[in-house]
Amino acid sequence: MFKFINEIETKYNVTSIKACEEQVWPYIRLLIYPQKIIPQTSQKKKVFQHVKMAFLNLRNFFYGFKNWFGSYDVIVFSDFSERIPLSDGMLWDKTTDYIIEQIGEKNVLSVEQPLPFHASIKRLPHKNIVSYSAIWYFQYLFLLIKRVIRVKPVIENSELLTKINHEYKLNINFNKVIENFNSNYLFLKYFFKLYKPSTIIVNCAYGKMALIKAANDCGITTIEVQHGTIGVKHPAYYSSLLLEDKFYPNYLFTFGKHDVSNLIPKVKLAGSFYLDWIYKNKPFHQELHNLKKNYDLSVGITLQYTVENELINFIIEAATKCHSILFVFIPRLRDKTDFTKYNIPKNVIVWTKNNFYETITNLDIHSTVYSTCALEAPALGVQNILINIKGMAKELYSDRLKSSITQYADTVEEYIGALKSFEKQEPEQVITENRHNIEPGYQINVQKILKEIL
Repeated sequence: MFKFINEIETKYNVTSIKACEEQVWPYIRLLIYPQKIIPQTSQKKKVFQHVKMAFLNLRNFFYGFKNWFGSYDVIVFSDFSERIPLSDGMLWDKTTDYIIEQIGEKNVLSVEQPLPFHASIKRLPHKNIVSYSAIWYFQYLFLLIKRVIRVKPVIENSELLTKINHEYKLNINFNKVIENFNSNYLFLKYFFKLYKPSTIIVNCAYGKMALIKAANDCGITTIEVQHGTIGVKHPAYYSSLLLEDKFYPNYLFTFGKHDVSNLIPKVKLAGSFYLDWIYKNKPFHQELHNLKKNYDLSVGITLQYTVENELINFIIEAATKCHSILFVFIPRLRDKTDFTKYNIPKNVIVWTKNNFYETITNLDIHSTVYSTCALEAPALGVQNILINIKGMAKELYSDRLKSSITQYADTVEEYIGALKSFEKQEPEQVITENRHNIEPGYQINVQKILKEIL
């Protein structure tokens, strides 16, 4: 999946490409993979998307606004997609809210990215929250000012970027990327000097690399809490090069022992707050069980936008040949997949009443290409049959998921064969076989880690 990034890093002296005497490759390398596999939008559509984002951010600008005027020891950066309803009726951020509770809410400011909006603060367990939209607007204003006064970073060895663009048929405006990064970095550095937190916590460091670097340069402790698949096959967490550590957090809280990074020096084993909660509470959905009664087997399918069309068509073809099996697509909250454009057979449904975690424990099997759900389903006692589109499933998970709990299918015929020969194991056994990926006991683990580092 990421071999061509390693190829570039071997062929070109990319660490010599610098702006303001700082490496640019740590953040540029993360743009190359999406550029290669995701269809690029037209310039007209990009302008429309940018205008739309500006209006949405304006609407969210004043969310929790009074909370900006406080003093905080810790600032947490997360996004609305991480929020899930628990039995107390509150919408918990499954990556950060328990950590906030342990630190003490009065000491923490939560900065949330809307997708596309926020929930009412009354529905949140912790009230010291603001919108990242405010930062977005000030970052953009800061960038415009720099452009007006014509302050642009000087790029050393920029000819290498031109060669990479040409050889790998990319269409990345590297100069603009570097200009935006440096502008965001400078603004965020001023931001941290104003608020003076001792620690920041993010749920996706590679999506906020300018923020991480600004915090590190201000002497702030930086922590990332795992939100998805990481490890040696993810370019945000592994490189064969010696990249500057100031672009990466000081600590990484991981789901399990298998999640490592050679770019982040201090890895702490935490587990998963939400998976622990789901397994203890085991949500039951009568409507889904009533549907299952008409079939011999049920399969929950999670999508990835990079292979969404291929996976949907794959499942539809399998379903037309397996009328005794119920196939359940489980889209994420922010997914906007248009299933109406597909000719979906009767034994395929789209389940939007509950999220993946609440749904999959009511089904027999989980299928996906490379979603993190492949690691999470076994932590809830559910086995995988992964669909190896473009070789992605095996490349990412063949050394992570034991054959006793996960099978792979390259073709529809292989997939059907795996379904027909499927033997269900006891949930406790599946969880034990997956312990190296998801460590149980999240709350106790996190309490120990926070006492150690804060």
